Amino acid sequence: MRLQGKVALITGGGGTIGGAQARLFAQEGAAVAVADLFPEKARAVAQEIVARGGRAMALKLEVRSAAEWQAAMAATEQAFGPITILCNNAGANFRTSFDDHIEEMWRTILDTILTGSFLGIKAVVPAMRRAGGGVIVNLGSLASIRPGPGSPGYAAAKMGLVRLTCCAALAYAREHQARFLHELQELLRIPSVSTAPQHAADVARAAHWLAAHLEALGLRARVEAGSRHPLVLAEWMGAPGRPTVLCYGHFDVQPPDPVDLWRTPPFDPVVDGDVLYARGASDDKGQLFVHLKAVEAILRTAGRLPVNLKVLLEGEEEIGSPTLATYVPRRRRRLACDAALVSDGALFAPDLPTLVTGLRGLLYTEIEVRGAQRDLHSGQFGGAAPNAVGAAAQIVAALKDRRGRIRVPGFYRRVQDPTPAERDAWARLPFDEAAFLAALGTDVAPGEAGVPLLERLWVRPTLDVHGIAGGFTAEGMKTVIPARAVAKVSMRLVPDQDPGRIFRRFARFVQRQAPPGVRVEVRHLASTPPVVTSPDAPAARAAARALEETFGRPPVYVREGGSIPVVAAFVRALKVPAVLMGFGLPDDNLHAPNEKFALRNFARGIDATIRFFHHYGHG
Repeated sequence: MRLQGKVALITGGGGTIGGAQARLFAQEGAAVAVADLFPEKARAVAQEIVARGGRAMALKLEVRSAAEWQAAMAATEQAFGPITILCNNAGANFRTSFDDHIEEMWRTILDTILTGSFLGIKAVVPAMRRAGGGVIVNLGSLASIRPGPGSPGYAAAKMGLVRLTCCAALAYAREHQARFLHELQELLRIPSVSTAPQHAADVARAAHWLAAHLEALGLRARVEAGSRHPLVLAEWMGAPGRPTVLCYGHFDVQPPDPVDLWRTPPFDPVVDGDVLYARGASDDKGQLFVHLKAVEAILRTAGRLPVNLKVLLEGEEEIGSPTLATYVPRRRRRLACDAALVSDGALFAPDLPTLVTGLRGLLYTEIEVRGAQRDLHSGQFGGAAPNAVGAAAQIVAALKDRRGRIRVPGFYRRVQDPTPAERDAWARLPFDEAAFLAALGTDVAPGEAGVPLLERLWVRPTLDVHGIAGGFTAEGMKTVIPARAVAKVSMRLVPDQDPGRIFRRFARFVQRQAPPGVRVEVRHLASTPPVVTSPDAPAARAAARALEETFGRPPVYVREGGSIPVVAAFVRALKVPAVLMGFGLPDDNLHAPNEKFALRNFARGIDATIRFFHHYGHG
């Protein structure tokens, strides 16, 4: 029995819905206080439960009276112990037209539904604290999101109850911040470095830790094997008719090297003022934990979520998400949702709420150049033998012109410009180009001439050479003509560039640049398409409203130059919008020593996510 040892108080317990709740809770093992304004109705339900072998008592309760709440609490505790479940089910309604809805009707409905629930929450919370926790269920109604011409008081009261429920979740989150931080630190102590084979067991340990945590919150969770590391999947589908949100995050982290540059041990989380230092604090354990704690706050105060929820956490993001690339398209039915929520990013600036509406795609290639059969002596063969490193340098130098434009034919053919509204919004962002360049250690941005810097970073395609290997590079001298060289070259792509089409054009162009005497092979290593989402999607509007309420100012809409491969899979395979709502900061030292996460943003992220679930679920 799932509720063995629990004590439930149900208001309106003598009615149809309240009586059904009381019988079900008793059947699951709870001791039930059946409270109703009409004691004879409460007694009938309680007697039925007792006759079936359950534990129940009847109470007369006028929910609009604080004194009667205190009396009901005392009687319940005396009979069964501290209350751990409260169901605010009591209601009132008068089905009249707006003109016929008199003030007395209005006050009766609001006082019963809204004030009664408020008084009940105030009464039981101290007992729940003494019991180590509890759940409060406020009974909603479709009238809160689809009001009709009749019963205006009922619709208003139920919508007010929705907001009261959100306030209770926010209060719970604030009260439990210290515990939330302690739990996050426990997760951060697991060195789940996905690229290092010696840490494979740690990645698995983090997966099982999260699955157990999700189960404890009330979700059905499981761990599934991935190609190298496991996935965690969980769901709560108890809100029929409401939208479904898929929350994504990753629990693998980058290696901490160089360890000697850390101010504190990377896997021994330390709080310094308002900042939490640890590997994974911002990328992405801290931010995925924002989602989990928002879910906990709602479930512990309302008993149910305003949305259906699916959770997908992976342990391979830092190695390119090799499992999810095929998993998401294959599991479309299992992952079916109305929106994907991803918190794996940053605010544009401190205290500036941010929604990301686009990500660049990626095409990563390797160019291998081969000359002679073996390395040769430059004195014996110089002037006659092909030089693979020289040929690779010649090829790489031909990829761009002097103005920074990529010379691959057709490369820019399908590039979409940002909208005038986007350009106007970006021009108003607090962006200091000189300070940005100074932080990089340069005073010139060598990209496309004449293109604003933010556009170069977000909505223009790029080509970068990441390394050239070949020949002799050790100390001293060696007069060798290298037989082989390799260059790593990637391109960031933007809507509507197609990675496959761009790769074919790039490979042909590289082959044409090869000097005589060498053989060239161009290999495709990885790719992901660009993503752009509409800020007008219902989920995006709910996120914007949640951020504005949390930060006290409307969010800015930006794009990001990086790629999150799984987001493209969500948008293309699941055909849903992705809400990219990050809470890190630009200087959080991701992938570098001294990674950090501002605790203020940890708390605000939980608040914003609570509000997002409520706004999206209630339309």
